[in-house]
Parts: sequence; C-alpha cells; structure tokens
Amino acid sequence: MQWSSRRQTAVERYQPCYHSCYLPDVCAYCAFLWPFVRFRLFVTGNDRLDPLAQRTVSDRGPDLPWLALCDSHRPGAQPTGPGAPYPLAYAVKFYAALLCFYLGVGSPLDQIAERYLLSAHMLQHQIIIFPAAILFLLGLPDWLVRPVTAQPSLQGLLRVLTYPVVCGVIYTAVITGWHLPFLYDWALQNRVVHIAEHFMMFGAALFYWWPMLSPSKEFPPANHAWQMLYLVAVIIGMTPVFAYIMFSSDVLYPTYEYAPRITSLSAMSDQLLAGAMMKLIGMSVAMVAFGVSFYRWHQADGAKKQGGPQSAPR
Repeated sequence: MQWSSRRQTAVERYQPCYHSCYLPDVCAYCAFLWPFVRFRLFVTGNDRLDPLAQRTVSDRGPDLPWLALCDSHRPGAQPTGPGAPYPLAYAVKFYAALLCFYLGVGSPLDQIAERYLLSAHMLQHQIIIFPAAILFLLGLPDWLVRPVTAQPSLQGLLRVLTYPVVCGVIYTAVITGWHLPFLYDWALQNRVVHIAEHFMMFGAALFYWWPMLSPSKEFPPANHAWQMLYLVAVIIGMTPVFAYIMFSSDVLYPTYEYAPRITSLSAMSDQLLAGAMMKLIGMSVAMVAFGVSFYRWHQADGAKKQGGPQSAPR
C-alpha cells in the first residue's frame, strides 16, 4: 500500500477511535498497584480494614501473588524467608518503583501520551524502563526471588534467560518491535494491547537491568567488565530504532499526525523530539551505569591487590 493510501486509511480509522472507557486500564494497573494501598493500611495500623491482614501468606493461594510480596515489604514485618525484619531501604525502593509506574501509566501523562504527543508517550516509556524497573529490582531481596530462582526445574531456563547477551537481545527486540508503526498504532487504538505493551516493556526492562542489579544469589550480577561491555552493546543494538524514528522523512504514527495539536510542535517536530528523548535519556542512564560499574571494578581491583574484601557488585 502506498504511503498516501495508508494515511487516508488512518484518517478514516483512527479519528473516531479515542476512548471514553478505561476500565481495562483500571483493572490491570490496580492489580499492579494494590500493594501500595495495602502498605498504607499496614503503616497506619488499620489492619482491621484489610480482611487479608489476619491471614498468613500460606492461606492466600487464590489471591494475587502481589499480596504476599506486599506483606514482605511491610516495615517491621517478618519476611517469609530467613532473617530480620524487612530493611526499610528495600521497602522505600520497592514502593518508589510502584509510584514511578503509576506516574507513567496512571497519571494525566497517560492521556496526553495516548491522544496527543508522541514525545509524551516516549517519556512514559522511559519512566517504565528506567526508574520503575531499576527501583523495582533494587527493592527485591534474594529470599523473595529464591522460590523461583532456586527451583531445580527452572534453573536451566533461567540460566539462559539471565545470560547478559540474551537479556540484551530480549530488551532490544521488545522495545524495537513495539515501535514498529503497525504495532505502535495498534496499541494506541486498543486498550488491552496498550496495557500489554506497557507490561512487556516493563518486563523487558527487568531483563535489561538484571545483569547489573540482579537480587538473586543463584543468578548474580555479571562481573563489572561484562556489565560495561553489555551496556555498550545494548546502546549499539538500539541505534537502528533511534535512527528510524529520528531521521524518518515521514510521520511514522498516523494517530499523532492527525491528533489535535496542544503545543506549538508539529507532528514531525514532536516525532523528532521523541526520538531524541529515546536516544539521549537511554544513553545518559546507560553511561551513568557504565561509570558506576567502572568505579566498582576499580574499587574491587584495588581491594583485591590490598588483600581486602571486594565490594559487592550491587
């Protein structure tokens, strides 16, 4: 189909398709953010408001898996694994991740991103991929992931999936795939697909950061040299999609081409800004991570030469 024909089809198909019902979003995102509400009940001592509070984790089989996770993040609560009460620093990081996820997909930014601006949509994805995913992994202790990572039947598969090369390929493939015009516009026009897109991006981001921030003792972070090579490789792997968005001579996503303009940016300028954000934010975060890995590598090397303890990679 010629480009002009595709645009005409887009006008007929996309203009009347703005949605007034967001029930699927509410259901899916509440399932993710429910622990945040439960955390507030625990902190204020209102356990009587929560009928699940009087039940043990083992009694909650049919309930959402998140509830057991929330229980473990309750300040002062005894974790289901060995050790002392859950560290406050981990709990803060975990709930900060949930807050970042909410700001990305539950705040007014979501409506601006879906209806008007590609650059706002790109910012939404950057929030999911970087602060939300990073803080989420930093907020998980080893004992919380061990019921999965310690399963003998899963260790072979997990060993492959958490290998740095595989993590990088998964991340690059998912992010690149969802930025293809037909998939991107499909997500904009179908709420269920849009929710699936966000969760897939979040999952891909967890794979991306796993070689550097893994909470698992069975599958620990890669060594520092591998981490630096990995970050550079992912930046190179993401370059085609950056270039595709930034240097396209046409507006790639018809939804944004025919959306009402709420800023002085044209659809083409908005697309250029979105591509620049994708490149610059992604590269900036990766370079900060590269610097941290290099510094820790230097520290570990110095400690090894002096015969002292090596710093943990996390």
